[in-house]
Amino acid sequence: FQERQQDKTPFIKNIYCFTYSAALSHGNVSGDIPSVSEGAERLARGMAADLFRDGLQEHWQALERFDDPELFGDEIEGPVAWHPPL
Repeated sequence: FQERQQDKTPFIKNIYCFTYSAALSHGNVSGDIPSVSEGAERLARGMAADLFRDGLQEHWQALERFDDPELFGDEIEGPVAWHPPL
């Protein structure tokens, strides 16, 4: 869907259409069950990508704020040389 007048209805970008009218976006999805499942998966992936993209700044800030180190540097005591088995 597209707005008729720009910035009047910005919420319309969050409306998804999974009908035969959406064939231009999704391609031809036949009416039997295996094909509808493929189309629904494609739609779900697109919706998840849109949600992630819309919240990208928040996700990035959360990554930058993350401060829980996995390794502290004291896991191996003393200088131990590791030699892979040959």
